[in-house]
Amino acid sequence: MARAAREVILLLDSSKLGARSLLQVLEIEEITLMIAGSGASPEEVAALKARGLPVEIVPLSGPTPVD
Repeated sequence: MARAAREVILLLDSSKLGARSLLQVLEIEEITLMIAGSGASPEEVAALKARGLPVEIVPLSGPTPVD
């Protein structure tokens, strides 16, 4: 599915950044944009940016009540 998409946006829990996995779904070059929380390691973010991956860091906040 991702290979057929125009854009692949990875929304990542910052605690998972840098963690190893037994399964690889995509190559880093196949990801258009990564969005992670402000808890992301600056070193990990810098390493991804150095490989050409656009990264956006968003502030962490608590749950938002739903009406």
